[in-house]
Amino acid sequence: MKLQTTKYLYEYWNELRGKRIAPVRKELDPDVLKNILPNLFLLDRVNSNEYNFRLAGAFTSNIFGEELRDRNFLDLWNENDKGSFVSLFNTLTEQGAAIICGLKGKAGDEIISFEFLALPLFHAQGDYCSSIIGSFGFNEDVESKLFFPLEDVEMVSLRVIWPVEKKLSKPKAVVNVSTPIALEAAQPITGDPVARRASFTVIDGGKN
Repeated sequence: MKLQTTKYLYEYWNELRGKRIAPVRKELDPDVLKNILPNLFLLDRVNSNEYNFRLAGAFTSNIFGEELRDRNFLDLWNENDKGSFVSLFNTLTEQGAAIICGLKGKAGDEIISFEFLALPLFHAQGDYCSSIIGSFGFNEDVESKLFFPLEDVEMVSLRVIWPVEKKLSKPKAVVNVSTPIALEAAQPITGDPVARRASFTVIDGGKN
């Protein structure tokens, strides 16, 4: 995790979930996330090959140059990366892993490097996490110059973070799917997130 947006969201999510596989979607606090809302997205898992946008912040939509609500996230990628995301998202939703990817895209003659984070959320009853919250993080100079939309976006690096705890539990109560969450109605607010401090340990590449 190189960028402040990625670190901020991951630490907040990790603190929120505690000893569970993942937090419940309704627990997300838009006031805590308001400074990174333009970078955020929420996905609903329809099946293992379809993850539709429920929410896409301004920077997220600008990357691809279109309105993303109800679009399948997987349709935005080349065939190689699409296959990778299918496998990664199945791991994320079923095993509670966090996914961090290094990405690059073209803005005219310039190559823009940025960071992708995806994290599982419980929402509906089931044996897997049916929602994903994530972010696209950029250096400040990229966001200020608005090098959007980007072309030929592709994955260049990958990191999977597994939960350290050997036995993580599901939430005791999962919010009803018909219950709206405040984050969906929140308006994006630009600005740099203030770093939160949390003491958590993660390991790469396998469960402890």
